Amino acid sequence: MAWKRGLSFEMNVLVQPPKVRATRLMLFTAAVALLADSAAAQIRPMGIPPRAAPAKPAPAPPAPKAAPIPKATPEAAVPGNPDYAADDGQPAQAAPAPAPLPPAVWDLMSAQQLLTFIQGIGAEGLDPQDYDPQGLIAAIGSGNPLAMSAAATERFDLLSSDLALGHVKKPARTDWYLTDNDLNAEKQDALLRSALAAHDIRGALEGLLPTHPQYAALRTALEKTPESDTAKRDRIRLNMDRWRWLPRDLGQKYIIVNVPGFTRPWSKTASTAGSRRRSPASCRPRRRSSARLPRA
Repeated sequence: MAWKRGLSFEMNVLVQPPKVRATRLMLFTAAVALLADSAAAQIRPMGIPPRAAPAKPAPAPPAPKAAPIPKATPEAAVPGNPDYAADDGQPAQAAPAPAPLPPAVWDLMSAQQLLTFIQGIGAEGLDPQDYDPQGLIAAIGSGNPLAMSAAATERFDLLSSDLALGHVKKPARTDWYLTDNDLNAEKQDALLRSALAAHDIRGALEGLLPTHPQYAALRTALEKTPESDTAKRDRIRLNMDRWRWLPRDLGQKYIIVNVPGFTRPWSKTASTAGSRRRSPASCRPRRRSSARLPRA
């Protein structure tokens, strides 16, 4: 084997055994193939677009936090509240009005009281014939409780309205702008039913009259005026009705001007009152509220 020492590297390879040469050739070929694949992977062939990378899914938005459920209290509009009603999109409807009460039923004694009061209403400057006492007498004598009750209620309503608000109604008054809320339909019905329950029709009607001392003075003047002096009686009756136009309660402070007497009575409270006289020259004439009251 000494002759092999003088050979070059290439010759030494060639003179190696075939089996060794084949093994080394296979290893060399495998290495070259691996290098070629790596290089080819980095080179994009001409005309072939690159593959798009798969899109990553967008992150899901965070779920909203649920609002805390309030406790069921009488003020909380939650399903746990027995007073809660789910909103169905329909507008809320107002509660139905209560059914009207049945007509008041009069007894014979109360109807007789009403008739007696109507017959003596002239003392208050009103005309009894405006309330048809003959019709009430006929209803009482009919023996029909329903007819008597209807007739008595009609006259009670008319008379109570005149006593509380005045016989001359607001459209017939001139330059009168004061509002009187002493009586309305609801108060009138309650007054009638309470008077029937207490069997005191007269007391209920008298409670509607003005309580001011000026009204009492006019009532006294009417009693003293002869029936023949119709002009004076008409003036007194009209002034009595003007007092019925006023509210029963004038408040803690009010001023009343007596134009013909040139006096100005005043009142701060129910217990403090006075009067002050003015000269005729200091009183300016003003338009007076006027109305015509039917003669008694």
